[in-house]
Amino acid sequence: MNFKNIVYAGACLLMLAHPFKTNAQSRLDVQGVALGRSTVASARGLNAITTNPAGLALLSRKTFSFTLLPFGTLAGSDFMSIKDFKHYFGGDGTTRVNAEGNTVANPRELTEEETAELGDIINSGRIAAIAEAMPVGLLYYDEGFGALAFALTTTAQTATQFPDDFSSFIKGDLGRRALALEDFSMGYARYSTYQLDYARSLFSSDSTHSLANFSVGAAAKFIRGYSYLESNEGSYARITPYTPQGWDSTQNWAVDINYGTRSAGIKEFDNFQTSSVLGLGDASGTGFGADIGAVMTLRTRETADPAISLGLSLMDAGVITWENNLEQYTLRVMDTITAVYGDSTQYTQYDGVRNKDIASFTTQLPMHLRFGGAAYLKNLIADFTVPIMVTLEYSQGLNKVGANSTDPRVAMGFEYTGMGWTPSVRTGLQVGGIEGFQWSGGLGWNINNSALIDLSLGNLTLLSGFSNVKWVGVGLRVQGNIMF
Repeated sequence: MNFKNIVYAGACLLMLAHPFKTNAQSRLDVQGVALGRSTVASARGLNAITTNPAGLALLSRKTFSFTLLPFGTLAGSDFMSIKDFKHYFGGDGTTRVNAEGNTVANPRELTEEETAELGDIINSGRIAAIAEAMPVGLLYYDEGFGALAFALTTTAQTATQFPDDFSSFIKGDLGRRALALEDFSMGYARYSTYQLDYARSLFSSDSTHSLANFSVGAAAKFIRGYSYLESNEGSYARITPYTPQGWDSTQNWAVDINYGTRSAGIKEFDNFQTSSVLGLGDASGTGFGADIGAVMTLRTRETADPAISLGLSLMDAGVITWENNLEQYTLRVMDTITAVYGDSTQYTQYDGVRNKDIASFTTQLPMHLRFGGAAYLKNLIADFTVPIMVTLEYSQGLNKVGANSTDPRVAMGFEYTGMGWTPSVRTGLQVGGIEGFQWSGGLGWNINNSALIDLSLGNLTLLSGFSNVKWVGVGLRVQGNIMF
């Protein structure tokens, strides 16, 4: 194979295995992660700032709240577990010392059957990761004034979608049959958000009314973007073997490749500034966004506490305009790889790999709609004394920015509510979205309403062994409350 043909093959591989860094719905609602992220109707106080701003006002007395750097993460794929990865890429069990003097595992040569299996599981597979932290989170609530909150969050997220026929590369079918690699994408974004929220109860009543409370809330956001990368929509690679006129079996290959990315701040990625975690550092773009939401609580009998909550929110509606350190990468090839020389029945055009600076461009935030309910069984059912909450939510991503998925998601959660050093025990189930089916869980401590500690595990399969896990997600929140 000549040099040009090697370039084409390498370009296809580059296009489909482009390195990605780490963008899905917020992981900072740590209680919500344990409940399958089904808390649009049940999140209260500062815990609602990334879920439904209306929930900020659902407090019972004058309160000042603050967080101590909560964080949440998610990483994994929908096609390969840790055990699978070790099986295919874990080496043959022997080691060697490389040129740098480091001991590394020797690779294992896969059998033909294993190669075919690997190709089949990667087809149409998705890889995603998200990491979020909140260096600053503050809330002030007064019944007459409402709730006013401020938060600084930092987010890094990514997603890569492999094409349908990616296994052809792995199986070695390249050139043997017509190949069309389409419907793939990748995205990465890292940014900080400064947001100011306000929520207020528009209606509240005593125990004689079935409508206990109706609250609305909204957030205004200022975003500083540090780096961004996305593949062009409609990118593809097509390689079609054909038999030239006058020949019986020898084939040429018609090559048609159209691929590109645009990015901001990626050229400076090696110069990562730790100050950007605190919302500082040099920005490649700025933008604005908004959240809006509403919560209604209902009584089903004459009790002071509501039995049912209904919530609706639209989160992360907004855009970022990228203006600094911009770059566009394109590869456009229409050519013929010839085994039969002199054949000119196919086209020839080679633009090669090109990098160039581009003008500013605008991208959306990972916008999503959430709707759900919560039932407090102790208040709903007469003579039921166990403090159990059941939550249910439907969420819909409205774009595919980063790891945000347009696949609908349905989730249900259950919580036994404890107080003091008796923990709240939570678990949740979800179907759809970027993760598919997940069983989550977590614990929470509410110590005299003054200190709240929440731990969550996004995938309880971890408890049965790390090797079987495809998605890993964890979260931690520590919050302090000062009540007046």
